[in-house]
Amino acid sequence: MRIAFTAFAEDSIIRGELVLDGDRLSDLIPQEGPFEIEHVTLEALDDGRTVSADAATIARSDLIAITGSGPRGNKARRVRTRPHPARAQAGPYEIVGYVHAPPSAHPFSGVLRRGVLPITSAVIRYRVGGQPIEQEHDALLVNPERIDWLKAATDGELGVGKTLELTYDIDPHAKDLTGEPVL
Repeated sequence: MRIAFTAFAEDSIIRGELVLDGDRLSDLIPQEGPFEIEHVTLEALDDGRTVSADAATIARSDLIAITGSGPRGNKARRVRTRPHPARAQAGPYEIVGYVHAPPSAHPFSGVLRRGVLPITSAVIRYRVGGQPIEQEHDALLVNPERIDWLKAATDGELGVGKTLELTYDIDPHAKDLTGEPVL
């Protein structure tokens, strides 16, 4: 199966197509050896110049994060987790989103032992040619070896409010069942 591929390296953004042989992208990433990307475009972070090629071989260790795309994998292999707001710095990228951990585990225990750290409802911030860029992704697969720091975040840092405000219109002909006097 061919899937869209976007990866974030130390000095560039890599876009193209990847032939996915397994159940999901997060299973492919921690495997050893390079992988082949087709219809590749590289965008330099320093000045925004682009280079295109029919194909390129990419070393996994060169990548900081990859956008999660493609199938989610076998439902039977999924484990119940709890989302924890997190903030990370990895090279020139700031990433905020949710790290998932079992309900009874510390959210950041074992991060470095993982082959890949999925961060969901993720926002990645970086600069191209000095201009700030902010992108939202359903999931980012982050290389734990490339994380400079990882810490708990607040809902405010993720842009999530504590309360949900619903707007509604009051029907003047509706019966008031609150028991409060109507003025």
